[in-house]
Amino acid sequence: MILLTALFYVLWFACVYASKHDLGLWVYSFSLLAAWGLHKEFKLYPISWWKLLFLALTGVTFDSLALKFGWIVLAAGATQFAPHWLIALWIVFALALPLYLPWFQNRLWMTSILGAVTGPLSYAGGKKLDVLSFGNNTAIFYYALFWGAYFPLSLWWIRPRQDLAPTTKSLAPTESPAELPS
Repeated sequence: MILLTALFYVLWFACVYASKHDLGLWVYSFSLLAAWGLHKEFKLYPISWWKLLFLALTGVTFDSLALKFGWIVLAAGATQFAPHWLIALWIVFALALPLYLPWFQNRLWMTSILGAVTGPLSYAGGKKLDVLSFGNNTAIFYYALFWGAYFPLSLWWIRPRQDLAPTTKSLAPTESPAELPS
């Protein structure tokens, strides 16, 4: 898990660095391809791509709302929608989610705490790298609330479900015909 988290943060840093240094679509494309490769290599559970896309779009929507409400301000200038580097980050994160399932699928309370702490820290890292700033003092609180709910709910939603698996029970009676009441 430590290696996967380190690789995710390398991709995170590549996207943030690229946004600051105008390296553009080459780095974003590399990050997305690397995340997709990690997802394909370490994929442990069959997960619908539409679920991962929906989770990425949820994050993009939240960041777009954060920009609109002034919770975060981008160094590159005003925008009403998340820029391409933030969209790339959300896609990378969504592709990384299934890799965390083996460690956290039965510890959703832990992912809530981790999300509430590490989610805002990622944005604080972006602030340290001068790609964004917090528009007000409550922004970190909003991000902690969002990430405290988003991370565990995302893992809960993409986890394999036993209740949805096809049943292997036989429809035949479990008792022999001689034991059935007449």
